[in-house]
Amino acid sequence: FGRLGDVRGLPLLERAAGAADWKVRLAAVQGLGDLADAASVPALKRALGDPEWIVREWAARGLESLTGERVTYRNQHGQDVAPYSLYR
Repeated sequence: FGRLGDVRGLPLLERAAGAADWKVRLAAVQGLGDLADAASVPALKRALGDPEWIVREWAARGLESLTGERVTYRNQHGQDVAPYSLYR
């Protein structure tokens, strides 16, 4: 749903962002960012507190993309950092 830009998938992606499996949460957070809809912001903000650092990183990426603002996340070393970008 995310890459298709279909906001009808938002509820499904939000539920998946709370799944037990971190790989499912990661895919959901990536989809929320790809959805490119402001309605994804609350779920992405919640994902910044995910136990897995890679999920937190992709939540920060999605938020930056949606809001245009710099967002940091807690990396695997416990440091607040900005998402890595090839374009910076």
